[in-house]
Amino acid sequence: MCGTNAVAWAVGATTANSSLPSWPAYVFGVMTLAALYVLGAALGRKWPFHRLALAPAELLDDCIRRGRDARARIIHERLDDWEVAGEAAAWTLRTANLLHEQFPSVADEFLAANGNEEQLSGQALAVRTLAVKLAVLAAARRELAG
Repeated sequence: MCGTNAVAWAVGATTANSSLPSWPAYVFGVMTLAALYVLGAALGRKWPFHRLALAPAELLDDCIRRGRDARARIIHERLDDWEVAGEAAAWTLRTANLLHEQFPSVADEFLAANGNEEQLSGQALAVRTLAVKLAVLAAARRELAG
């Protein structure tokens, strides 16, 4: 609605011998852009909608999906040790923060889970740790479903 008003005002204001001011076209244009952002932000959970509550099953599914994505990036993109650590830490921190709000006991178990094995280091250890943490999330998801 604002977009059509913006176009109508712009056309009316730019015609020859028009007494219409052009500023309403800009106002309606800004309102249109703001409305489009709000629509996209709500769907994509961007600011200011990034704190919308997720359903418990959806929250766990999202955490599992992001963990699998992180693991795939680590394996397939051949990241160096610092990038591997950053990717794993970012996912772990985000997941722990989300779990803490709705599933404190799962969050504790998630943070305690690790893949420490003496033979592994670097990328292999990170992948193993992600797998162990994903197993904790999958078990919590199964409990929620059943």
